[in-house]
Amino acid sequence: MDKSAKRRFRFETLVNTLAKDAFRYAFWLCKERETAEDIVQDAAARAWKYLDQLNDDKAAKSWLFTILRRENARRYERYQPDIEALDPDEIAERGNYDTSIEALMLRKALAKLPDTYREPLVLQVIGGYSIEEIAQQLALSKGAVMTRVHRARQKLREALACAAFTKDMMWFDQTLVEAIKVDIPDGLSERILQRHSNSSAGLFVKLSNLLKLPPAWQLRPIIAFALMIIGVFTALWWWQADTIFLKR
Repeated sequence: MDKSAKRRFRFETLVNTLAKDAFRYAFWLCKERETAEDIVQDAAARAWKYLDQLNDDKAAKSWLFTILRRENARRYERYQPDIEALDPDEIAERGNYDTSIEALMLRKALAKLPDTYREPLVLQVIGGYSIEEIAQQLALSKGAVMTRVHRARQKLREALACAAFTKDMMWFDQTLVEAIKVDIPDGLSERILQRHSNSSAGLFVKLSNLLKLPPAWQLRPIIAFALMIIGVFTALWWWQADTIFLKR
Protein backbone atom coordinates (compact mmCIF):
# COMPACT_ATOMS: atom_id res chain seq x y z
CA MET A 1 0.00 0.00 0.00
CA ASP A 2 1.51 3.33 -1.08
CA LYS A 3 1.56 6.48 1.04
CA SER A 4 -1.57 8.04 -0.48
CA ALA A 5 -3.53 4.79 -0.03
CA LYS A 6 -2.44 4.54 3.61
CA ARG A 7 -3.52 8.13 4.19
CA ARG A 8 -6.88 7.42 2.60
CA PHE A 9 -7.36 4.28 4.70
CA ARG A 10 -6.49 6.22 7.86
CA PHE A 11 -9.04 8.91 7.00
CA GLU A 12 -11.76 6.35 6.24
CA THR A 13 -11.10 4.63 9.58
CA LEU A 14 -11.37 7.96 11.39
CA VAL A 15 -14.65 8.84 9.66
CA ASN A 16 -16.26 5.42 10.17
CA THR A 17 -15.25 5.38 13.83
CA LEU A 18 -16.08 8.94 14.86
CA ALA A 19 -18.83 10.19 12.51
CA LYS A 20 -21.69 9.39 14.91
CA ASP A 21 -20.12 11.03 17.96
CA ALA A 22 -19.01 13.95 15.79
CA PHE A 23 -22.57 14.52 14.62
CA ARG A 24 -23.96 14.31 18.18
CA TYR A 25 -21.40 16.82 19.39
CA ALA A 26 -22.02 19.14 16.42
CA PHE A 27 -25.77 18.94 16.96
CA TRP A 28 -25.58 20.03 20.58
CA LEU A 29 -23.23 22.84 19.57
CA CYS A 30 -25.54 24.31 16.91
CA LYS A 31 -28.91 22.73 17.78
CA GLU A 32 -29.88 22.20 14.12
CA ARG A 33 -29.71 18.88 12.30
CA GLU A 34 -28.91 20.18 8.82
CA THR A 35 -26.34 22.62 10.13
CA ALA A 36 -24.77 19.90 12.28
CA GLU A 37 -24.15 17.75 9.20
CA ASP A 38 -22.69 20.74 7.37
CA ILE A 39 -20.33 21.34 10.28
CA VAL A 40 -19.29 17.68 10.31
CA GLN A 41 -18.65 17.81 6.55
CA ASP A 42 -16.56 20.98 6.88
CA ALA A 43 -14.66 19.53 9.82
CA ALA A 44 -13.99 16.35 7.85
CA ALA A 45 -12.60 18.45 4.99
CA ARG A 46 -10.18 20.14 7.37
CA ALA A 47 -9.33 16.83 8.99
CA TRP A 48 -8.43 15.43 5.57
CA LYS A 49 -6.32 18.48 4.76
CA TYR A 50 -4.40 18.40 8.04
CA LEU A 51 -4.47 14.66 8.67
CA ASP A 52 -0.67 14.44 8.69
CA GLN A 53 -0.65 16.72 11.75
CA LEU A 54 -2.44 14.04 13.77
CA ASN A 55 0.53 12.23 15.30
CA ASP A 56 -1.39 9.82 17.52
CA ASP A 57 -4.58 8.12 16.34
CA LYS A 58 -5.58 7.64 19.99
CA ALA A 59 -6.03 11.42 20.15
CA ALA A 60 -8.17 11.49 16.98
CA LYS A 61 -11.44 12.10 18.81
CA SER A 62 -10.17 15.12 20.75
CA TRP A 63 -8.50 16.43 17.61
CA LEU A 64 -11.67 16.10 15.53
CA PHE A 65 -13.87 17.61 18.27
CA THR A 66 -11.53 20.63 18.40
CA ILE A 67 -11.95 21.09 14.64
CA LEU A 68 -15.73 20.77 15.02
CA ARG A 69 -15.81 23.41 17.72
CA ARG A 70 -13.80 25.82 15.57
CA GLU A 71 -16.00 25.20 12.55
CA ASN A 72 -19.07 25.93 14.65
CA ALA A 73 -17.45 29.13 15.92
CA ARG A 74 -16.84 30.25 12.32
CA ARG A 75 -20.45 29.51 11.45
CA TYR A 76 -21.71 31.27 14.57
CA GLU A 77 -19.91 34.45 13.51
CA ARG A 78 -22.12 34.49 10.41
CA TYR A 79 -25.37 33.14 11.84
CA GLN A 80 -26.86 32.81 15.33
CA PRO A 81 -29.55 30.09 15.52
CA ASP A 82 -32.83 30.50 17.34
CA ILE A 83 -32.88 28.11 20.30
CA GLU A 84 -36.68 28.05 20.28
CA ALA A 85 -36.56 26.51 16.78
CA LEU A 86 -35.25 23.27 18.29
CA ASP A 87 -37.83 20.48 18.46
CA PRO A 88 -36.72 18.01 21.16
CA ASP A 89 -39.19 15.43 19.88
CA GLU A 90 -37.08 15.09 16.73
CA ILE A 91 -33.76 14.83 18.56
CA ALA A 92 -33.91 11.36 19.99
CA GLU A 93 -32.46 8.38 18.18
CA ARG A 94 -35.13 6.36 16.40
CA GLY A 95 -36.01 3.08 18.07
CA ASN A 96 -33.23 3.31 20.67
CA TYR A 97 -33.95 6.01 23.20
CA ASP A 98 -35.74 6.82 26.41
CA THR A 99 -39.29 8.02 25.71
CA SER A 100 -40.04 8.92 29.31
CA ILE A 101 -41.29 12.37 30.23
CA GLU A 102 -38.09 12.92 32.23
CA ALA A 103 -35.91 12.33 29.18
CA LEU A 104 -38.02 14.72 27.11
CA MET A 105 -37.75 17.38 29.80
CA LEU A 106 -33.99 16.87 29.93
CA ARG A 107 -33.67 17.34 26.17
CA LYS A 108 -35.58 20.61 26.34
CA ALA A 109 -33.54 21.81 29.30
CA LEU A 110 -30.27 20.78 27.66
CA ALA A 111 -31.16 22.75 24.53
CA LYS A 112 -31.74 25.87 26.61
CA LEU A 113 -28.54 25.66 28.62
CA PRO A 114 -26.01 28.44 27.95
CA ASP A 115 -23.22 27.28 25.66
CA THR A 116 -20.67 27.70 28.45
CA TYR A 117 -22.51 25.06 30.49
CA ARG A 118 -23.77 22.76 27.74
CA GLU A 119 -20.46 22.29 25.87
CA PRO A 120 -18.36 20.84 28.74
CA LEU A 121 -21.28 18.64 29.79
CA VAL A 122 -21.71 17.28 26.25
CA LEU A 123 -17.98 16.61 26.03
CA GLN A 124 -18.19 14.67 29.28
CA VAL A 125 -21.26 12.62 28.28
CA ILE A 126 -20.61 12.06 24.56
CA GLY A 127 -16.83 12.14 24.51
CA GLY A 128 -16.32 10.44 27.85
CA TYR A 129 -13.61 12.97 28.69
CA SER A 130 -12.31 13.67 32.16
CA ILE A 131 -12.45 17.15 33.70
CA GLU A 132 -8.74 17.59 32.97
CA GLU A 133 -9.17 16.60 29.30
CA ILE A 134 -12.13 18.96 28.87
CA ALA A 135 -10.10 21.76 30.45
CA GLN A 136 -7.34 21.19 27.91
CA GLN A 137 -9.76 21.19 24.98
CA LEU A 138 -11.58 24.34 26.07
CA ALA A 139 -8.45 26.11 27.34
CA LEU A 140 -9.98 26.47 30.80
CA SER A 141 -8.82 25.66 34.30
CA LYS A 142 -9.95 22.41 35.90
CA GLY A 143 -11.82 24.41 38.51
CA ALA A 144 -13.77 26.33 35.86
CA VAL A 145 -14.77 23.12 34.07
CA MET A 146 -15.85 21.46 37.32
CA THR A 147 -17.97 24.49 38.16
CA ARG A 148 -19.61 24.61 34.73
CA VAL A 149 -20.36 20.89 34.64
CA HIS A 150 -21.77 21.01 38.17
CA ARG A 151 -24.00 23.98 37.34
CA ALA A 152 -25.14 22.36 34.10
CA ARG A 153 -26.18 19.20 35.93
CA GLN A 154 -27.83 21.26 38.63
CA LYS A 155 -29.91 23.19 36.10
CA LEU A 156 -30.96 19.95 34.40
CA ARG A 157 -32.00 18.40 37.72
CA GLU A 158 -34.00 21.53 38.49
CA ALA A 159 -35.75 21.12 35.14
CA LEU A 160 -37.03 17.74 36.31
CA ALA A 161 -38.58 19.38 39.37
CA CYS A 162 -39.77 16.82 41.90
CA ALA A 163 -38.85 13.80 39.78
CA ALA A 164 -35.15 14.52 40.19
CA PHE A 165 -35.35 14.25 43.94
CA THR A 166 -37.23 10.96 44.05
CA LYS A 167 -34.56 8.97 42.18
CA ASP A 168 -30.84 8.49 42.68
CA MET A 169 -27.91 10.05 40.78
CA MET A 170 -27.29 6.85 38.79
CA TRP A 171 -30.78 7.13 37.35
CA PHE A 172 -30.15 10.78 36.48
CA ASP A 173 -26.87 9.97 34.69
CA GLN A 174 -28.46 7.13 32.72
CA THR A 175 -31.39 9.34 31.71
CA LEU A 176 -28.98 12.11 30.68
CA VAL A 177 -27.04 9.70 28.44
CA GLU A 178 -30.30 8.69 26.74
CA ALA A 179 -31.55 12.27 26.49
CA ILE A 180 -28.39 13.47 24.77
CA LYS A 181 -28.67 10.91 21.97
CA VAL A 182 -29.65 12.23 18.55
CA ASP A 183 -30.88 10.61 15.39
CA ILE A 184 -27.83 10.03 13.19
CA PRO A 185 -28.57 10.77 9.50
CA ASP A 186 -28.56 7.63 7.39
CA GLY A 187 -25.42 7.21 5.32
CA LEU A 188 -23.52 10.03 7.06
CA SER A 189 -20.11 8.33 6.87
CA GLU A 190 -20.69 7.35 3.25
CA ARG A 191 -21.57 10.92 2.26
CA ILE A 192 -18.46 12.27 3.94
CA LEU A 193 -16.22 9.77 2.16
CA GLN A 194 -18.06 10.25 -1.13
CA ARG A 195 -17.49 13.99 -0.95
CA HIS A 196 -13.76 13.46 -0.63
CA SER A 197 -13.76 10.77 -3.31
CA ASN A 198 -15.29 13.30 -5.69
CA SER A 199 -12.84 16.06 -4.79
CA SER A 200 -9.99 16.98 -7.09
CA ALA A 201 -7.54 15.44 -4.64
CA GLY A 202 -9.53 12.22 -4.59
CA LEU A 203 -9.69 12.11 -8.37
CA PHE A 204 -5.96 12.67 -8.63
CA VAL A 205 -5.27 9.84 -6.21
CA LYS A 206 -7.54 7.53 -8.23
CA LEU A 207 -5.92 8.51 -11.52
CA SER A 208 -2.46 8.20 -10.03
CA ASN A 209 -3.20 4.70 -8.79
CA LEU A 210 -4.81 3.76 -12.10
CA LEU A 211 -2.06 5.13 -14.33
CA LYS A 212 0.76 4.52 -11.86
CA LEU A 213 1.66 8.20 -11.91
CA PRO A 214 4.30 9.56 -9.51
CA PRO A 215 3.23 11.84 -6.64
CA ALA A 216 2.17 15.40 -7.52
CA TRP A 217 5.38 16.99 -6.31
CA GLN A 218 7.36 14.79 -8.69
CA LEU A 219 5.14 15.88 -11.59
CA ARG A 220 5.83 19.60 -11.14
CA PRO A 221 9.06 19.67 -13.21
CA ILE A 222 7.36 17.64 -15.93
CA ILE A 223 4.36 19.99 -15.99
CA ALA A 224 6.64 23.05 -16.07
CA PHE A 225 8.63 21.61 -18.98
CA ALA A 226 5.43 20.75 -20.87
CA LEU A 227 4.09 24.29 -20.39
CA MET A 228 7.39 25.72 -21.66
CA ILE A 229 7.22 23.56 -24.82
CA ILE A 230 3.61 24.61 -25.38
CA GLY A 231 4.64 28.25 -24.97
CA VAL A 232 7.47 27.89 -27.50
CA PHE A 233 5.25 26.23 -30.09
CA THR A 234 2.53 28.85 -29.53
CA ALA A 235 5.03 31.65 -30.10
CA LEU A 236 6.33 29.98 -33.28
CA TRP A 237 2.79 29.54 -34.56
CA TRP A 238 1.97 33.21 -34.02
CA TRP A 239 5.25 34.28 -35.63
CA GLN A 240 4.52 32.14 -38.69
CA ALA A 241 0.96 33.44 -38.89
CA ASP A 242 2.19 37.07 -38.76
CA THR A 243 4.76 36.35 -41.48
CA ILE A 244 2.16 34.86 -43.80
CA PHE A 245 -0.18 37.80 -43.16
CA LEU A 246 2.54 40.38 -43.96
CA LYS A 247 3.46 38.63 -47.21
CA ARG A 248 -0.12 38.97 -48.35
